[in-house]
Amino acid sequence: MPSPTAIPELDEACATAGEASSASRERTDERRLRILVTHVFGYVNKGDWMLLDSLLQSLTDAFPAAELLGICRDPASQARYFPQVRWSPQYGTSSRSGLRRRMDNVAGLLVGVWRNVVSPSLFPRGSGGRASCFADLDLVVACPGGYFEDSNPSIVSNLAHLRMGLASGAPVILAPQSVGPFHSPFWRRRAARLLRRTHRVIVRESASERIVRDELQLPDELVQQLPDMAFYDNRVDEAGAEAALAKLGLEPRRFLAATVLDWYFPGSNAPEQARAAYLANVAQVARDLRARHGAPTLVLKQVEAGYGTPGDESAMHELHRLAPDAVAVDETNYPPAIMRGIIGRSLAFLGSRMHSNVFALQTGAPVAAIAYLPKTRGMMEMAGLGDQVVDIADFTAEELRAKIDFALDPQNRERFAEAKRRVDALGAEGRREFRRILLDAVAETATRRNR
Repeated sequence: MPSPTAIPELDEACATAGEASSASRERTDERRLRILVTHVFGYVNKGDWMLLDSLLQSLTDAFPAAELLGICRDPASQARYFPQVRWSPQYGTSSRSGLRRRMDNVAGLLVGVWRNVVSPSLFPRGSGGRASCFADLDLVVACPGGYFEDSNPSIVSNLAHLRMGLASGAPVILAPQSVGPFHSPFWRRRAARLLRRTHRVIVRESASERIVRDELQLPDELVQQLPDMAFYDNRVDEAGAEAALAKLGLEPRRFLAATVLDWYFPGSNAPEQARAAYLANVAQVARDLRARHGAPTLVLKQVEAGYGTPGDESAMHELHRLAPDAVAVDETNYPPAIMRGIIGRSLAFLGSRMHSNVFALQTGAPVAAIAYLPKTRGMMEMAGLGDQVVDIADFTAEELRAKIDFALDPQNRERFAEAKRRVDALGAEGRREFRRILLDAVAETATRRNR
């Protein structure tokens, strides 16, 4: 696990916030600050891995002596990758399937709400206090990501854990998120009601900002847009990438790289046919690229199956079956820094997973993106490459091929070099501003407690 990287210079606002809060922090530091990170997915998804890593670096940089706590599905596995955090299990998690899984989900969430919301309000001085990870907190940070939307039942768990965080009495900050879309008016209302009680809702792209301002009608002062936290860290493991390619028998600039996902096409009347069409179109493009350029397409795994959650393997192998002579599959669970290095050595990158496209942008690799949710298009627009995106539900092989041809054209290399410069600048600026928000939230809490 890499050590946190300090910011060489803080902007004036950040420095001012630090000075203003120093006296109150001295009094608060008589005990260690307790910071809880909720909604953690972690290492099984390299995008979530990178987001959590960036968040922990930001927290450690702002509060070096703080005690970091976290809630996740699989604490034992998570501790191997992030040992600096004291992990607790997420309420309602189950590794079973079918009806038994749903029963576990509901029962666990009811227990969590009772222990951390209902019981403390009924017996504030009794033995039924909050569970330890929600007790005596100075700050709650909802992990960055894209989980505040209602396309699957996880919305129940996500909102329940947000409610538990709010019940702790500590300020709650949503680290840079994609929020929405919300298809159900019920979940839209529930999300809006809870989010209005937070200290800050930070969104990571314009589509989410529109949703929280216009659909959820959150107050302007509550909402702020900052870039995705994966932008905060662009480290590349050059040696690791070279070793990985050598093991695969691939030479730099002699292959294309790609990610695919086993998307379930919410809202489609025929999701199985939509999934088949998506993979068939990608396979057709891979075959065409092999025929025209002699370059195979290396499919990398972004999400690993784990703890009852499917990964990318099924879609990867289906793509290989459709184009066995054009597609190679690598199931290695590479760290983000190695994956960046592999993508950076490709001729071009075709990404279905959003954060794999961010990795490509960070290396300057020519990229074409397939958007399965609005967040992908938002990220590409931030980098000035909104025209390099197709939508997963309705793209054709011809449309995708045109995006790849644009990426492969040497005359367009400056577009992707400029995208890298934009992403790097956004990451540096976002990291400074997020640190200021953290300092302000804790300073306000310390001042209120010491009055």
